Amino acid sequence: MAENTFADRSLFGGAMTASFPLRFQDVSSVRQVPDHQEGFADASVDESLIFELLEFKNEVADQGSASWFLQDLAHDQDAEGTVVLEQSGVFDVPGLTLHGSPSVVTTAVGQMAISKGRQGREAQNIVKVYLANIRLKEVHTDILITAYEPILINPLSESAATVGAGVRVPGVHSGRLQMEEVFRSAVSSFKHTCCTSQKPLQYRFFVIFHRGAAAIFSPRPGDYEIPFNSIRVHSDNQMVGGGSGTASAANPIRIVVAGDAKTGKSSLIVTASAVDFPKNVPPVLPPTRLSGDLDHDHYPSTIIDTSSRPENRGRVFEELTRADAVVLTYACDRAETLDRICTYWLPQLRRLEIKVPVIVVGCMLDKRHDQSSFRLDQVMSPIMQEFREIETCMECSALNKLQVHEVFIYAQKAVLNPTAPLFDQEQQVLKPRCVRALKRIFILCDRDRDGALSDDELNAFQVKCFSLPMQPAEIQGVRMVVQERLPEGVNERGLTLAGFLFLQALFIERGRLETTWTILRKFGYNNEIRLSDDQLPPPLKKYPDQSVELTSEAMEFLKKVFFTFDVDCDGALRSAELEDLFSTAPENPWNEAPYMQAAEKTALGGLSLDGFLSMWALMTLLDPIRTVESLIYIGYGGDPAAAVRVARRRRLDRKKHQTDRSVYQCFVFGPKGSGKSTLLNSFLGRPFSEEYTPTTSERYAVNVVDQPGGHKRTLVLREILLEGVKDLISKKDALAACDVAIFVHDSSSESSWKAANEMLVDIASHGEATGYEVPCLIVAAKDDLDHFLTEIQNSTRASQDLGIEAPIPLSTKLGDMCGIFQKIVRAAEQPHLSIPETSAMKSRKHYHRIVNRTLLVLSVGAAVTVVGLAAYRVYVARKSASSG
Repeated sequence: MAENTFADRSLFGGAMTASFPLRFQDVSSVRQVPDHQEGFADASVDESLIFELLEFKNEVADQGSASWFLQDLAHDQDAEGTVVLEQSGVFDVPGLTLHGSPSVVTTAVGQMAISKGRQGREAQNIVKVYLANIRLKEVHTDILITAYEPILINPLSESAATVGAGVRVPGVHSGRLQMEEVFRSAVSSFKHTCCTSQKPLQYRFFVIFHRGAAAIFSPRPGDYEIPFNSIRVHSDNQMVGGGSGTASAANPIRIVVAGDAKTGKSSLIVTASAVDFPKNVPPVLPPTRLSGDLDHDHYPSTIIDTSSRPENRGRVFEELTRADAVVLTYACDRAETLDRICTYWLPQLRRLEIKVPVIVVGCMLDKRHDQSSFRLDQVMSPIMQEFREIETCMECSALNKLQVHEVFIYAQKAVLNPTAPLFDQEQQVLKPRCVRALKRIFILCDRDRDGALSDDELNAFQVKCFSLPMQPAEIQGVRMVVQERLPEGVNERGLTLAGFLFLQALFIERGRLETTWTILRKFGYNNEIRLSDDQLPPPLKKYPDQSVELTSEAMEFLKKVFFTFDVDCDGALRSAELEDLFSTAPENPWNEAPYMQAAEKTALGGLSLDGFLSMWALMTLLDPIRTVESLIYIGYGGDPAAAVRVARRRRLDRKKHQTDRSVYQCFVFGPKGSGKSTLLNSFLGRPFSEEYTPTTSERYAVNVVDQPGGHKRTLVLREILLEGVKDLISKKDALAACDVAIFVHDSSSESSWKAANEMLVDIASHGEATGYEVPCLIVAAKDDLDHFLTEIQNSTRASQDLGIEAPIPLSTKLGDMCGIFQKIVRAAEQPHLSIPETSAMKSRKHYHRIVNRTLLVLSVGAAVTVVGLAAYRVYVARKSASSG
């Protein structure tokens, strides 16, 4: 049966393993479990399996040690009626030999009455307890493996709600392996990595010191039972972050090993990839592929060795810049090499702007003779505080095969489940983008929108992310964990957003990064905590002269969103309301150029509905995929591909003398000081300013323009810098996205008019040459000033020569805009009109007319000749016939 399937299970960060059925789930991520324990449970039958690291009990003899620990456990848990049913003798464990001294193990089986959690004696269950004590004297450690099998469930026990009260059905009668067999397998298959540390409880495991909170919780009576389903990472959801990209068979995780000379780099790599410690190791190894059993979650990894020679530093730096993870080595018997990690290697990584996980590894642990005076946590804690890029510090011995494989396993995990995108190490808080993504996930799971995850909603979330349902007692346990640490994290309706975020922070603090990453990836996020490409529609296929607009479905959704977030019902979204609206997106997309100052604001700085929809229209025009992405973030549940549409080609619009678009883009050309920026400001309802501020970067302005008949059109004005005109017309498709081009000049300056006119001719010529002709208008700005002598005459003649509308005078200072924006929209709606015709184009047309006329005369003459020849032939034929 599937529930009896055995698998090797990783313990204490991969430093230990044991084999037992998959039905026992690791639940340390949602249960208060001390760091020196690992717990697994099958909640459906209330059975548990605990692995525990303790300081060695010198006062306890080997003979009967398991029985002693069994009695001690009963005392700690306030058990009654404890009976030792059987106990073993002392056995050597050859497979756990340390420095020539084998470890020993004893076992005991007992029965006792104990209560769960905080329940009193009136709710005691009768439980059979299997306990093994593995004694690692060389490292002053007692390892306990304890299995709990319920015999009788008290009706008052909280377990009764999950598995029912009364005598439990033996596993052999229910298709499950008996707990005795599970216990036997866990003990007989138990393996660990050797070490020489004197105080194992101070480390992640022996000589591993991992970033994260140590001993967040303290044990308490009743903690033996762990009733929650584990949160397990599925390999198909893993994604690689870091230097070189995404891991795949063709692009494996790239781990670069660097450090000073004679610090064991090459020996570390070759030992990890070979069976035996090599006698002769070359100075630098070629790229080495990890064997299949070392690849984390089936992701291939390539290990890059580096040279320690000064003349090869350039090559080393090049390799480091291509790394997904970096392993920095020092020699355990040479303190100066550890100092160099801090004074040279880590600062060098920062100078190279290498932002990937770093694993600091002490090699040749077998050469350090005085182990009692060295504490890895005390040495590395201040270093890790200074260099937050360090994920893990550990020590190993290639000679003794001590934690060699773990070096690369930790490196792989750091790449697959990076800390940096999720957690701010300086502030010890979740990063804003992570909080925003988790808030969106919470809202998606809160189906009744009551601000809390009910039991059903929490269970649905669990199943979606981890394919494992939760029992009622497990859900209650989650609530208790949160409520004890964060009272506002739970209310009468369920788990609040604050509680949900607290749980995620707890996972990360306890080093369970894979838990949060699994959740994010199940909801479509990548390593940048943005929606991955497969969650978005593919890039739109369109011609350069096609634009993209929102569909009516998307517009209706946005209108509902606007009124939902207009909390004060003032008809506008103020800054705080907009931030709330985008609080489930990675960031507010309108807080950056070109959107930041692109729309009209109310007197109180808010966006009206028209302004709000205009901003979406602008973003759709410039970056339609980001628009769709943003729509999804704020709750759009329709087909993403149906949120936008591609409008008809502008070239076809000109032929049909009409357009199907509702959003028009107008390019605004003109020399410096002509009034372009003032025109854009006026379009956005901003007051006129006498102070001249030159525009230094391209700028957009968007607003709704009312048309006759109550129609509304969205107009986008794009200010083209004088310096950018030459670059613009150097590109063939430069005018493809333009619906109308206007040319602004200062009517009081002749030089301004000449510059604007030259631009007009250049743009018209470019449109004629590329086939992207656009309607053009001339704008005579600053009409409140005295015109230069021939301004009206010159500009009028130019418009007539080009065959476009007469110049439009306006004064933004006086507020006399002469309907300029309506005229721009009208020109866009009639794309076949107001297209300028240069003298070159007129000459070409005249030439074509002459050619066509000549061809017509020639063709008529040829036709007459052919007809006359045919008539002559008929005449000759008839004459010959009559003569005969």
